[in-house]
Amino acid sequence: MGLYGVARVASRVSIMLFYFRIFAKTPGHRLRKWVLILDVGTCVPLAVFVLFPCRPVSYFWTRWDGEHLGSCIDLKAETLGLGISRS
Repeated sequence: MGLYGVARVASRVSIMLFYFRIFAKTPGHRLRKWVLILDVGTCVPLAVFVLFPCRPVSYFWTRWDGEHLGSCIDLKAETLGLGISRS
């Protein structure tokens, strides 16, 4: 689920970079730059949540037996938050 958000941001960034090539010195250049910065800035925390959903990271593979201590983020809450923030 979380990789969907990263892929969505990557596609938005590629479209913005394409717009930079087409509309090099038009009046909306500054706005496009800020949208690109905002997209990349929101992608970084999202990628961290996707790559490291559990603390410690090894808990992702060892939580099934109930003998190890750790915590993971709620996947349903992450999906809901992703849907709300990216709509």
